Amino acid sequence: MKKILCIFVLILAFACTLTSCNLPFLPGAETTVTTLEETTVTTPEETTPEPTPTHIWSEWIVIKEAKCEEKGLLQRYCTECYYTESKPIEASGHTEVIDEEKAPTCIQNGLTEGKHCVTCGTILVAQESIDALGHTETIDTAVAPTCTERGLTEGKHCSVCGEVFIAQVVIKETGHDFSEWVTNKEPTETEEGLMERLCTCGEKETQVISVGLTYTLNGDGVSYSVTGIGTRTDTDIIIPAEYKGLPVTTIGAFAFRYCSDLTSVTIGNSVTTIGEYAFFDCSNLSSITIGDSVTTIGDWAFYNCTNLTSVTIPDSVTTIGENAFCDCSNLTSVTIGNSVT
Repeated sequence: MKKILCIFVLILAFACTLTSCNLPFLPGAETTVTTLEETTVTTPEETTPEPTPTHIWSEWIVIKEAKCEEKGLLQRYCTECYYTESKPIEASGHTEVIDEEKAPTCIQNGLTEGKHCVTCGTILVAQESIDALGHTETIDTAVAPTCTERGLTEGKHCSVCGEVFIAQVVIKETGHDFSEWVTNKEPTETEEGLMERLCTCGEKETQVISVGLTYTLNGDGVSYSVTGIGTRTDTDIIIPAEYKGLPVTTIGAFAFRYCSDLTSVTIGNSVTTIGEYAFFDCSNLSSITIGDSVTTIGDWAFYNCTNLTSVTIPDSVTTIGENAFCDCSNLTSVTIGNSVT
């Protein structure tokens, strides 16, 4: 009797284990039932099918992430019996991005269009290098200077990128190349005279010969000096380059002293010397144009010219006398040439 009870308990425990998730007995296996009287063998065909097992599943867990070209793996398990189940995660495939083409320049290589995966970085279409184009040289033509406009030396640059290979250098304008003054009309006691000169470029300059000024023939017999205001009453005077066909080379000492009505003086280009006290105390003189041939400005030449605000002394001047611009109280700008010693 005890032996029979032990066998029954063992069978009952095994059955309970198999039915914890409603699992059936293994198909195809024989099940033996033993009683006190006899042992009966039951074949699989005579066994009633057990119900489908019911698991209590966990959430799916990512065991392996999917990649662009490689599948991933999901798993879950039964919270009662820890039976596991798996399923694949399909490969995501590449996410294509265009690598834009880059045009070559004169000095830098370019690239063809390409493709790569933005997720994994795999190069799908490799970019290929395009050789640099090299510079395209262009000649910058030289420009000759004129009397009034600057010129340029010949140069070179790249017509594509603009890089300069040989820089053009500015050539200073030549300035006018005038002929000697020619007197077209001699002044009289009542009428002004007229002079003109021509530049090689065709530019013409004219000068009015002030009427009434006093001239004195110099000791050399071939030039004149202006020695006084004479009968001239105008406030603007022009010292001509010539008088009676001979050059005017000097403004004599004291020539225009105390001529307080003078406002403007233009000195012709043949004059080389402005004598001492020449414009002494010309208090209303506000403009003075000194010719390019003047070499000497005498002592006290422009003393007390209180309306004079600016003076340009040409490069031809080598000597400026003592107190030449003394008491020119409004003189604020003086440009002195390179030859003054």
